[in-house]
Amino acid sequence: MDSWDPRRADHGVRGLIALALIVAVAASALLCLAGVGLPLLDLALRAMRRVSNRWRARLDVPASYPALPGGLTARLRVLAGDPATWRDVMWHLANGVFLLPVAIVSVVLWVWTAAGLMAPLLLAVGPDGETLNLNGSLITGPAQAWLLVMRAVGVGVLTFFLQGLLLSVERRLARVLLRPTRGAVLVGRIAKLKRGPGRRARHR
Repeated sequence: MDSWDPRRADHGVRGLIALALIVAVAASALLCLAGVGLPLLDLALRAMRRVSNRWRARLDVPASYPALPGGLTARLRVLAGDPATWRDVMWHLANGVFLLPVAIVSVVLWVWTAAGLMAPLLLAVGPDGETLNLNGSLITGPAQAWLLVMRAVGVGVLTFFLQGLLLSVERRLARVLLRPTRGAVLVGRIAKLKRGPGRRARHR
């Protein structure tokens, strides 16, 4: 798990992971109403934090979480009151809702492209005089088959750029939602200032 990089996963896989985390958090929160969901909510939120930190590490975005206490109730209180937790929830919600449908569309378009590129071959190996129904087009001769190939190339190029645009939007969204809050940055600076004199004294 330590070597897992979320950016190397397929868009659909990342979307499924994000949706799974959102469902786990929502289900745990509902179970809390019955008095049995606190441990599950704790596990779900910490798993979400772990995945979010993977993204932060790969995007060079510093983490912005306060230290968690040992007790379950105290830990959940800190998690619920931390703005970074809710940013994580928004990030995974946007990630799952946005990435998964686009990934499905991309797969469909790539399959359509591959089928279209094979049109002349499929026509050649088929019985003579038989009409080929491929990608919603009726192909009766080589001219129509090569026309479908040209269309498939165009769709493939558009799909390639669509995936590049998706990755760019994904990175921008991650930088906006996963960056530290102003309060976390201020707390971090104060902590560094407090540690500074002690370190200088030890060096002396």
